[in-house]
Amino acid sequence: MARKPRKSMSNVVQFLDKLDENCIKNQEAIIGLAKRINPFHEIDWTTPKWNVTQSVQHKIRGHETRKTKYLNYFRNVPNQSVALDGRFADVIKAMTVLRFHRGGQGAPNQQRFIDGWRYIHDAFETEERQIQHVTPEILNKACRQASNRLAENTAYNVHKSIHEIADLLDKNKLVKVHLGFRYAAARRPQNTSGIGYARLDDPNSLETSNSQMADESVLEALGILYQKIPKEALADRVRILLVTLAIFLGRRIGEILTMPLQVVQCNENETYYIITYPQKWSQGDLEVKEERVPLATASVELIKAVIDELKELTQTTRSTAEYIHKHGHADYGLLKEYEPRGWMTAGDIERCFGVSKGNGQAWARNRKVVAQPRPNRK
Repeated sequence: MARKPRKSMSNVVQFLDKLDENCIKNQEAIIGLAKRINPFHEIDWTTPKWNVTQSVQHKIRGHETRKTKYLNYFRNVPNQSVALDGRFADVIKAMTVLRFHRGGQGAPNQQRFIDGWRYIHDAFETEERQIQHVTPEILNKACRQASNRLAENTAYNVHKSIHEIADLLDKNKLVKVHLGFRYAAARRPQNTSGIGYARLDDPNSLETSNSQMADESVLEALGILYQKIPKEALADRVRILLVTLAIFLGRRIGEILTMPLQVVQCNENETYYIITYPQKWSQGDLEVKEERVPLATASVELIKAVIDELKELTQTTRSTAEYIHKHGHADYGLLKEYEPRGWMTAGDIERCFGVSKGNGQAWARNRKVVAQPRPNRK
């Protein structure tokens, strides 16, 4: 029974409206189309290092916004300083451009795609490397080399890139033979996408441990501070409440600070949860969605008490923030009793703004508030 050809990956598309029977002409057409579209703005096509920061900034978030994003069209180690060149490099660049034009992938995804090409480049027996001469044997050799040189997870990503490249070559008729390629030895690593992790209700997982988890001594110290720090020490009390939430919820402090005003909720499965926003600050079209964080049963009452106390302690602050947001300027209500007089003493500053005794004048000087002679009593 004849073997059916393998289906292409769902994200693999035909870039040209009409394909020629000559694979060389299809290569030329794809290169020409990519140069006309040019979604990477003012890049120099001939250079092996493309700055694509402006093009992919809508996909960048968090600390990555501070970094410049490049696509590197260089050979593999030990020739990583040597650029890919000729028609081979032009086809790779064209497919990267058209892939971005159709799918809008970020820079790391595009670079993994290029990494797959690097291993294909290395797999050729001769220095004369031509895209149309890619065969399943060359792709197999490229995958084996990746497995021999890279860690399991990284090699698996290269295998996936080579699979996509093979499908693109078939779909766009860029090679002389149909590839229909999948690497027979490709295996998803055990620690990929959660595979290999034990469930919390697994009877063999009686104890959960992780280097990032707080140990018992930290929890004990936290408990003492939680009980000892009074509400009157407002700043310290708020800090210990926030740290309590961060540790018992297992969330970054940034997520705790951006939690919406809420109460502990319970779903239809009688699981208690709160809502956070897990993503960091982002640019462009990355949507920041809320996330339900389930609570351990033993911590529910503590989390309820912490959230209720935080709501109470931050009521004045939140009211001020709401006023500023609504009116577009600071809330000057604190200064009403001083308006008729028109000036404040250092003691007034200390009482009004909560500055420690004796530091009112220094507080004003540090904020470049100019001291004027006291007006005439008249």
